[in-house]
Amino acid sequence: MSLAYGVAADISPHSERGRILGPMLAATNLGPCFGPVIGGGAILASGDAQWCFWVLLIFGDLSLMLIGWTLPETMV
Repeated sequence: MSLAYGVAADISPHSERGRILGPMLAATNLGPCFGPVIGGGAILASGDAQWCFWVLLIFGDLSLMLIGWTLPETMV
């Protein structure tokens, strides 16, 4: 979360930082809440614990692509 705060501090002016940090930090706290539910659902749906890691890989790749498309530092 400290890295996310640093990125928000870099891309936003000081006057708008609070408006940006609220939803961003709420989203970083939702991952540990919903992660076990999604992983458990993948295991229950497939019957194989290996799918839990595939689901994590898919969500990780989607998150990385979203970061690459939306952060101004990564845009070419």
